[in-house]
Amino acid sequence: EWELSTPNFPRSRVSQETAPVRLDRVYLSNDSMNLLGTVVVANLAYHKSVVCRFTMDFWNTISEVTAQHCREIEGYDVFTFTVGLAELVDLEMKLMFLCVRYNVNGQEFWDNNSSL
Repeated sequence: EWELSTPNFPRSRVSQETAPVRLDRVYLSNDSMNLLGTVVVANLAYHKSVVCRFTMDFWNTISEVTAQHCREIEGYDVFTFTVGLAELVDLEMKLMFLCVRYNVNGQEFWDNNSSL
């Protein structure tokens, strides 16, 4: 069974509430087979793309999953993503780093925890 630890995930997100993109929540599915995430983006245009980028080897290799639109909340869109942990090999005691990318109107925005 997997355990999720988020030591550098900000406890207070007040400073990022007006950011164009922010990773709102990361958690394990009930069966612990998937890492689930919620991303909130400013609704700057109808057409947009939200992606979760992650690595298991300190950014030597990367993988990405596309987030799916979930709902709208007062000028913001909420997206969710799923990383299938069962599909990743040799996960025993591995560190996963992740960030989210938001593409809209020809612009690119990142929430990477201020590059931590």
